[in-house]
Amino acid sequence: MLQRPAVIPALNAGDVVDRDVVLAHLRQWHDDTNRTRDTLQSLRPLVDTSSHQLENPKATYEYLDFFDGFFSHVAEALATIAGELSETFVASHADTLRQLAGSAAAEMRRTVVFRDKWVNKPLPYDSVRPLLTQLASDVRDQLTDYREMTLAANVLVDLSASPATAEPKPGGLGRRELFSKLVRPLGDAIDK
Repeated sequence: MLQRPAVIPALNAGDVVDRDVVLAHLRQWHDDTNRTRDTLQSLRPLVDTSSHQLENPKATYEYLDFFDGFFSHVAEALATIAGELSETFVASHADTLRQLAGSAAAEMRRTVVFRDKWVNKPLPYDSVRPLLTQLASDVRDQLTDYREMTLAANVLVDLSASPATAEPKPGGLGRRELFSKLVRPLGDAIDK
């Protein structure tokens, strides 16, 4: 299992979060992604040596290859965003972070299927279970870390919005206030 250091402050820390904090998170995700790729690549020779004990070595190789490519794409995107963000923020940065988070959430299913089909069942050779468990767990943990990319995107959008460019709020009632005004009188009439 990989040890993932936490970046402080967290992205949901409120007013203390600025562009530098988001950059620190982006760099940490990039480093974690590369470490996960290195781990997967170091596990490949172990898969090679124990392939005769695996029930379906082809599925394991496909899993490794897919996530090696996926994490390579994520690392490139994070490096690009971190490099450009140090100069200026572009709305496409937030869009890319949201897409990466969405893709990671969707690919979590692949990890669950791999774990259910090839790990969480009786195996012909139980000695390969730790290897398969590590493959599934390291990928799952990395994908889980990407959940906060949506929060990072929201922080970047909030930081880039200046008071002059922010849309004025309408003078009317919001949904909650309007609902309260409509429902409360009816509730008062019923209680009496």
